[in-house]
Amino acid sequence: MGNEPSAPAESPLQPSRQRMLRMSDAVRQRLSRGVSYNMKIVLVGARRAGKTALWRRLQAGPFTDAYEATPEIQTANIDWKPPRSSSAQDVVKVEVWDVVDEGFHPDGDGVVRRRESDVDEDAPAGLPAEAEGEKKGSKKGKGETSELSVLDASVVDVYKDAHCAIVCVNPADGGASWRYAQQLLEALPTHLTVLVLLNFQDLRPEVGEQTWVTREQVLEDVGKLADAEERCFVCEASMKNCFGLRALYNWLSVPFYHLKRATLLRQAELVRAEQLEVIGNSKQELEDLDFARFVENSRLVKLRAPRPATSPAEGSGRLS
Repeated sequence: MGNEPSAPAESPLQPSRQRMLRMSDAVRQRLSRGVSYNMKIVLVGARRAGKTALWRRLQAGPFTDAYEATPEIQTANIDWKPPRSSSAQDVVKVEVWDVVDEGFHPDGDGVVRRRESDVDEDAPAGLPAEAEGEKKGSKKGKGETSELSVLDASVVDVYKDAHCAIVCVNPADGGASWRYAQQLLEALPTHLTVLVLLNFQDLRPEVGEQTWVTREQVLEDVGKLADAEERCFVCEASMKNCFGLRALYNWLSVPFYHLKRATLLRQAELVRAEQLEVIGNSKQELEDLDFARFVENSRLVKLRAPRPATSPAEGSGRLS
């Protein structure tokens, strides 16, 4: 990485400068018409593996060479839709978590202070209420500060309701982040679709091949995992120049179609249960049909029906 930050180049994921916000007005309007699927992505890996840089790029944010440790979990919704979906009804709300395994207090006094205006209403949708920590003191007005506990993987089940994990690796660190990633891969829930992201490809010419963790090495190790053929993938990327981000954008269709298939299967099971119930009820109703009983019931109904009242004139047969 150079000494000067790169220009805030637009990500190929979101070419419009108006989509630099966590959720643009266009996305908000699209989602307001109804969401078909909620997909949760977790970015995991060792520190300095590029998770936060990826998190920013997925929001079409700029890249900076300066490293700043992320103190706690942060989330955001990104603008994404299935590139190859033939259904206009596939409206997907994608929530991305930048996971911190061990958080810290940047103020050094045991709390994290945030302004109310810094809290994105759309971003922490997936965080459980009990994990957000109790705000100490009375409710603050807009622009004021409140004290919140640190959110990290030790207090939040980051994999709850998640659909895929992007495991970030720094190939230039002599294999340290890859060894950490291997531990994560072994512990990841097996229902997650996994992408191992070999970040910092722009540094490869400077570092050289001797200590560089190559794609071939990672593929060999990943291939030993269960169901690796359809569940685990490897991607080379660089957040500095957006290399690999288009492929990553398209790859998100893999966990999406896993999600869509699972959703449709659950719906099919519900429809099947309703179908069997209707079949059973209809069979019973057809078997209970009895014409003789129907005729008898009709006769009894007529006998029980009140007779119309007659006037005295009508009863005597006199005409007025």
